[in-house]
Amino acid sequence: MTPQTREETVEQSTDVGSTRLDTALKTVIGVLAIIFSLFQLYSNVLTLMPSFKQNAWHIAFAMLLGFLAFPAGRRWWRLLDLTLALVGFLAIAFIVSRYDAMTLRFGIFFQSETAAAAVIVALVLELTRRVLGPTLALLCLAFIAYAFFGNLLPGAFGHAGYPTQRIASYLVMTTDGVFGTAVGVSATLISIFVIFGAFLSVTGCGQWFIEIADLVAGRATGGPAKIAVIASSLMGSVSGSAAGNVATTGTFTIPLMIKAGFSRVQAGAVEAVASTGGTILPPLMGAGAFVMAEMLGAQYSTIAIAAIIPAILYYLAVFVQVDFLARRQDLARAKTKSDTTLGHIMRSGWRSIPLLVLVWMILVERYSPTFAAFWSIGAAVVLGVVMSAGKQRLLFILQALREAAFAMLPIATACAAAGVIVGVLMLTGMGLRMSSLMVDLAGGNLALLLVLTMVSSIILGMGVPATAAYIILAVLAAPALVELGVPPLSAHMFVFYFGTISNITPPVAVAAFVAAGISGASPSRVAIEAFRIGSAAFLIPFMFVYGPELLLIDASPWSVLHTLVTATLGIVFLAAAIQGWLFGTMPLVMRLAAVAVAILLVIQTIWTDIAGVVGAIGLFAACRFRLWPAMRAQSAGAETSNLSIEGSNK
Repeated sequence: MTPQTREETVEQSTDVGSTRLDTALKTVIGVLAIIFSLFQLYSNVLTLMPSFKQNAWHIAFAMLLGFLAFPAGRRWWRLLDLTLALVGFLAIAFIVSRYDAMTLRFGIFFQSETAAAAVIVALVLELTRRVLGPTLALLCLAFIAYAFFGNLLPGAFGHAGYPTQRIASYLVMTTDGVFGTAVGVSATLISIFVIFGAFLSVTGCGQWFIEIADLVAGRATGGPAKIAVIASSLMGSVSGSAAGNVATTGTFTIPLMIKAGFSRVQAGAVEAVASTGGTILPPLMGAGAFVMAEMLGAQYSTIAIAAIIPAILYYLAVFVQVDFLARRQDLARAKTKSDTTLGHIMRSGWRSIPLLVLVWMILVERYSPTFAAFWSIGAAVVLGVVMSAGKQRLLFILQALREAAFAMLPIATACAAAGVIVGVLMLTGMGLRMSSLMVDLAGGNLALLLVLTMVSSIILGMGVPATAAYIILAVLAAPALVELGVPPLSAHMFVFYFGTISNITPPVAVAAFVAAGISGASPSRVAIEAFRIGSAAFLIPFMFVYGPELLLIDASPWSVLHTLVTATLGIVFLAAAIQGWLFGTMPLVMRLAAVAVAILLVIQTIWTDIAGVVGAIGLFAACRFRLWPAMRAQSAGAETSNLSIEGSNK
């Protein structure tokens, strides 16, 4: 859900006239949003609350806010929205009030408790449908149906069968269900960082990122597209939402790319690919990285450090693709009129103080993320107070708290829905059986298993928020990789990476669809072009599985450098093959040779590296100096054809 969508939804939810009731409802929604954010600060910093209760109250506030802010309809549906909000809140309050007694009964639950649990599961599905759309809600329904009727399936896919009371109680009253690990991370680390991100937004740090990108790449070949890559990487790391990132930076970068000569399809695709990478870029990496740290029992700083090189390679792949695309279309210079200067960036650098505090405390001082984010919020508050005057000081804080609540709402909802899926998988044992089935299907072949895992990760991630997608994949797919000897960190990063890339993978490419709305192009065409531009980055997860040095796992400086060099060469030549350009348009035979070179460089053995480097040198020389007349002639013909096609696309 994008920031604009959130605002539009809240406005629509109260835009039913000018009655006092409507005005009061709008005020109530705003107040509830502020209370939601204040509760997260209170529960994480000012008190020690049992995790189950904290998780439950987190979803209770999400229900209270979500059903009112995302109404079923106009006027006459208001009573239903209010009823669902109150029923959900009270049902969770009832479970929380009985929690201490339930823990003493060792898994024995009263009928009233299982009834409340069933109501909570049903309302989680409806909240998911309203806030995130039908895809994830339908996926949850499919898994619940499997819990009820899976006993009818034959072989390894079947289970013993469970009564309704058992399913409902397991999904709500255990740490494997709705109030389990996923919501726990949302209620603690994610909520704190979302509040921090909201304060960054209102203090102008996001605009500062765009100004930096403009200064670095604004006047380069294909400058506006490179501005999109840099700005979206910086913003995406903070926001953690690919679609939200597109909506934020895309309103500036997409029109600029179109003005510079890129087609509407290409402009939307570049922004979608650039924004998607923000969720794998430290220091924040979105919500999924915090969940990964919890599942691996590792410090968040370990995950962030391991993700540095893959994130750099991702953006290198996108940057090279954009450069080749601009050169192939002869977009020599971006016609920007920006007055951004280094002096201006330096003078306004104080806007980055909260982010610098966060990075220093997490990566250098190694403080806990919660502690670091809390003090970074404090720095942002001080910064905002200094920037504001009079009543604006209070309004600035209230605005940030309100924005944070609406940013937390889709994350909390996605985590609760993911908890339903994970709960079913754990109850039925399907999670463990799925890993064994994948290993058996691959026949013990790691390369085949990686491909199967990639495909399943992309499919399960389609239309599902990155955090929810990772949680599902961490249970279903990652254990299979670990079983074949892949380090746990590499396995989890592999599925996290491809679950994120599903944002630009047709047919359900959420980030591409948002970009298409801004660019005015066909959503399906933008999704296909985004997949094409981002496809060079598909090599990177295979690289850090075969070469864990890229994740800095037990790596020497020499091994890291060696793996980084071969990975970079592989990305460059795959990008050249995809765009069909390297010092000029490449004929088909040279593009196929570039793909072969890239594959050789991915496989981390001494002989494949030697063969790949030799092939890269030969291919580089052939394209740079145009060694064969036939290739020059074919290149000239292809150049004319490509330019005519690009002209028709504009």
